[in-house]
Amino acid sequence: MDSMFVLLTNPDEHNVTSLTEDERQELEKLKQDLRIIFLTIPFFLLAFGIPGNILTIMVLRSRSMKDNVFSYYLISMCSFNLLTLLVNLPRYINKGITGKEVNIANKNFCAFYRYISTTLVAISDWHLVVITGARLFFLIDRGKKYTHLYSSPFSTIFSLSLIMVLFEVPAVGFWIRFKDENGNPVECYLPGESPLVHLQLCMQTLIPAALLICLNIWILHIHRVQESGLMETEATSKLRKQLLVLVFLSNFQFIVSVFPLTIVYPNMRLFFNMSTSLGRAKSNITFGAVALLLYSTYATDFLVYCFFGRKFRKELFKLLNPLCSTLFPHRYNVADHSKSDVSDTVRSRAASKPNSLSLLNKKSIADQFTRGQSISPSVHPSEVTSGSSSEVSQSPPIFRNLLRWGARMSLRNPKSGDTLY
Repeated sequence: MDSMFVLLTNPDEHNVTSLTEDERQELEKLKQDLRIIFLTIPFFLLAFGIPGNILTIMVLRSRSMKDNVFSYYLISMCSFNLLTLLVNLPRYINKGITGKEVNIANKNFCAFYRYISTTLVAISDWHLVVITGARLFFLIDRGKKYTHLYSSPFSTIFSLSLIMVLFEVPAVGFWIRFKDENGNPVECYLPGESPLVHLQLCMQTLIPAALLICLNIWILHIHRVQESGLMETEATSKLRKQLLVLVFLSNFQFIVSVFPLTIVYPNMRLFFNMSTSLGRAKSNITFGAVALLLYSTYATDFLVYCFFGRKFRKELFKLLNPLCSTLFPHRYNVADHSKSDVSDTVRSRAASKPNSLSLLNKKSIADQFTRGQSISPSVHPSEVTSGSSSEVSQSPPIFRNLLRWGARMSLRNPKSGDTLY
């Protein structure tokens, strides 16, 4: 999508028409607003997106998560999001500080930079389609007949990257310009009035958005069919609500971040009078706002596609626990003391009733029965643990089954009739 990030000329470079005093004041206000936008939003996206994507990659690479095939797709998505943010956002920060675009004197390097930025954006956008398609294929292939098609993430990601790289070579090569419409030499830019804009729009926004919506609707349909024969429970209702929220957020995030730029960029000359400094200033601030809105999706994708998973959140908390215990030691000490107080209370209540067995001791006795261990009758049941048996007998399987049945029957609660083991 960065193929649409044109190097617009500064609003004060060409004064085609004279400005009134009110127009000059409005122009100065627009320039101040533009600097504020380019200084605050990119810094926020970098400060939030870079640590968020890195933390997500660390969680996905943990021992319990890295064997999941979808972790590879999500790690690749976060990696390309990092590259896209690092390559493109510093240019906006520089414009907010200096008021000018980054001066790239070498034409070849400037063209290569445009090519890299457009390719990274295209690959990042199509990652969302690939991840959603892999989820759908996983639901369809219940028999695991074609598991190899979606369980080889490296080949899938490599093929996707290769297609985008080859597509952007002629697109950027024929699209890029080094002179404005008046013939004046300028830095390389990608004009919005070029016919290639529509090709880029279809490849980078319209087709991915249409596929994303269709795939998510298909996933919802499959879940609805699979759950049609199940009883409505609290768990199934909660799962359906989470799935609806996930599908809605993934579609909403992509459409809201992409389509404003798709509408504004090709029609810039229809919306604004580019022959005046005031018109160019308005186009600059509008273009900057919708462009940064697009980049916000690369700073927040990890929230939508990773944090909805319960296993991911569990691993995240496990990763952050040492850090939280270091930053908030008093809170963790209070929690530890409260746990010890609860355990002490349970032990004191169990000791006050010598004729009753606690649940923990009953489990210990049952474990000894199932392993064929003997319990000395001189020892009180409350003092018995799984490691305090005096004899260990290697019983035959039939005898061990009888002992297991006897243990369960002996631990039956006489009041409720439910077994405690």
